[in-house]
Amino acid sequence: PIPLWIKALYCRLTRRRLVGWVTNLLIDPRYRGLGYAKILMAATEGIAKSWGCEYVFLHADADYRSGKVPQALYKGLGYEVVTDNGPEYSWMSGGYEKPFSSIRMIEGVPLLCFKKEL
Repeated sequence: PIPLWIKALYCRLTRRRLVGWVTNLLIDPRYRGLGYAKILMAATEGIAKSWGCEYVFLHADADYRSGKVPQALYKGLGYEVVTDNGPEYSWMSGGYEKPFSSIRMIEGVPLLCFKKEL
């Protein structure tokens, strides 16, 4: 992995924002509903903030049935669905010609993109 100080320097030189990404949050089914996801997200946000990140981004299941719980969790923690097609989000498009939208298909699974300002 690239050291954080190199990423921060790159962001300063290119006038981009240093942002964090949560790639996976999995809680053992036996321990769901006990607040562990909230604790892990608070710790993650604290670390990202200490690194100088201005935002945290993440993906969650976009399905209205299977994604109901994670979507409610992230919205309850202050995350918003990314719907802006502006240039500041163009880096998320993965080089595709179409602008970034809030729903991405990854390995056949529709995912919503969320962000939170720290």
